[in-house]
Amino acid sequence: MPDQCPSCGHTWLGDEITVGLLKTGCYSLLTAVEAAAQYGWTPENRKRFNEHVLFIEPMFSRHNFWLCLKCEKFHHWYDGEYVWVPREIVNDILHDDDTLAVSQWLAEHREEQSRET
Repeated sequence: MPDQCPSCGHTWLGDEITVGLLKTGCYSLLTAVEAAAQYGWTPENRKRFNEHVLFIEPMFSRHNFWLCLKCEKFHHWYDGEYVWVPREIVNDILHDDDTLAVSQWLAEHREEQSRET
């Protein structure tokens, strides 16, 4: 996953995983380090959480997507290419957490999407 949106350039990097876990108030330093290790964090590889982006895995499509919360544009998971999705579908996801709507729309337009990839 890239560190920023391919369309608007907004960063998707959040806190280092251990810092993000400590901020919740539910972890001691030791348990935060242990939990972060489950995400692949090590002192040598200080991975970060991603913020300002949603990962969408449609039920009826073989394609996965990111939705940038800054510019509200969809991008293919694998190559980062922009994918046009109707505004009402984006609104359903942002306001109602309705990923079923995008799943159904992508299924109906699968042929168009596969030609674009």
